[in-house]
Amino acid sequence: MVKKLLFINFLALLVIPMSLFAQVKITGKVTDAASGEELPGANVYINELKIGASADINGNYEITNVAPGNYSMIGSYVGYKQFVANITVGSSDMVFDITMAPDFLGLDEVVVTGVASGTPIKN
Repeated sequence: MVKKLLFINFLALLVIPMSLFAQVKITGKVTDAASGEELPGANVYINELKIGASADINGNYEITNVAPGNYSMIGSYVGYKQFVANITVGSSDMVFDITMAPDFLGLDEVVVTGVASGTPIKN
């Protein structure tokens, strides 16, 4: 009887700490706000944890090993306004879809410069 009680207490000591450090998975889809089309390659990350993911070819992303808490979710994609939202992560997996608006005025010009000197050719 004593051995059974010790064994049950031992198992409880192993299981309880594992449940306290439960990790959650956040999934979702990144789409264009105007057309509803997926945005493949969009970046989604959680600012406080410094973890994130890129959207696949269908606009789906998945961030794993997120501890429960309050975070800032940030989405970015070239030619679109940055998406920022506060999220509350609970104890179960969650789905968080992101819609991004085009940023027509935020595109900066690219300047390409070169050097006039050449590289000598060796025979």
